[in-house]
Amino acid sequence: MVDSAADVTGLVDFDRALWGDPEIEFAVLDYCDISQRAFRQGYGKERAKSTSAVI
Repeated sequence: MVDSAADVTGLVDFDRALWGDPEIEFAVLDYCDISQRAFRQGYGKERAKSTSAVI
């Protein structure tokens, strides 16, 4: 991001820029082995248990 004076004011990390799909976020947490109960409680939504969500 650049302001009107052409100074860099921020960066966007498109590697993790998702549309907020909970299943994708939980998959990343599983991959990083940090899917803990405290996170799920703070997230405000339990993980879906359906086959399509788990696979």
